[in-house]
Amino acid sequence: MVAPIVITILAYLHIISAMGWLGGAVLFVSAVAPGLRSMSPTARLEFLSKIGPRATRFFIGSSTATIVFGLALLFSFPGAFS
Repeated sequence: MVAPIVITILAYLHIISAMGWLGGAVLFVSAVAPGLRSMSPTARLEFLSKIGPRATRFFIGSSTATIVFGLALLFSFPGAFS
């Protein structure tokens, strides 16, 4: 049996990482992408070359954390697969 505090912590971490993942996607679609359309191709390329690697690391980290904490929550309940 897993302690309730562990389940609570896992749930909070799962929700916070999912908020980062979804929030970053919403920010990109609603603010960054429209701003990119108004830039010249050279400025767009320069912006994406600087922000692209950081955004990729952020999205990989937050999505991986969401999945890992979600799986940890799933496996913390006894009889989850019976």
